[in-house]
Amino acid sequence: MMEDSERLVSAARAFAVMPPVLVATRGADVIRDDFVYSSPQTGELDRAAYLRLMRIVERASPDLTPTVDALKQGAAGTGKVYCSGLGRSETNVCA
Repeated sequence: MMEDSERLVSAARAFAVMPPVLVATRGADVIRDDFVYSSPQTGELDRAAYLRLMRIVERASPDLTPTVDALKQGAAGTGKVYCSGLGRSETNVCA
């Protein structure tokens, strides 16, 4: 049986590689109300702000494919997972 920490990291990996279109269309159904996204580029975003960002990303780069380089579980009991990765897209959004 998978331990809670392994389950948390596994769920985070699955979430991190979801295409933005899937997050933008189904995110409200699968993201907890207390969800917080944080990055150096955006700062902290609550669930609503994150879903708005995913809708923008999906429109700008509909073929974006996220990848995960590393996942690290936060302190025990916090429910936090830290992720690093990149995204690849053939869409030219700088035109």
